[in-house]
Amino acid sequence: MQSAIERYLKENGYKTSIVRDREFRNSQEVLNAKAINLRREGMGKRPNKAQPRAPEEQSSLWNKGQLGEHNGRVLTNVNFKNLTEQLGLRGRQEHYDSYVEDFLIRRQEDRGELVVVEYRENPTKTRTGGLRIKRRLTPQLMFSTDGGERDPVRLFKLWRSKRQDGA
Repeated sequence: MQSAIERYLKENGYKTSIVRDREFRNSQEVLNAKAINLRREGMGKRPNKAQPRAPEEQSSLWNKGQLGEHNGRVLTNVNFKNLTEQLGLRGRQEHYDSYVEDFLIRRQEDRGELVVVEYRENPTKTRTGGLRIKRRLTPQLMFSTDGGERDPVRLFKLWRSKRQDGA
């Protein structure tokens, strides 16, 4: 609000800044104290992470045909959802920057027949590689479930098999 008032005053020829100048230092301190007090009361704390869908909502998406394997778009949607939820890929950009070769399908030795998709991340803004490679603390794994229609590893294998070579 203060910036909006500042902008209005500048547009109308007022030379003194109500945000930076010494004459308004007291108002800055009062506003800062008020902001601290409001945060202590729990205001201004918005959740930063997306809340997971309830099981009923997910079932509804499957029942309505918005998730599944019956066409390419729906298969891509379910894989986008699974890679986001299971591997922690954030938003569209990480999906876009990933290559099919970054995903390895393998059996997990210590668990017998369990098949996993492992994501081997390329360098990112915060993990740049070099001599001191910062890696994620936990391996990015997507586990198979029962092999049924909603098994994320089965859906990923199906999606990968439908891709055109070189695409």
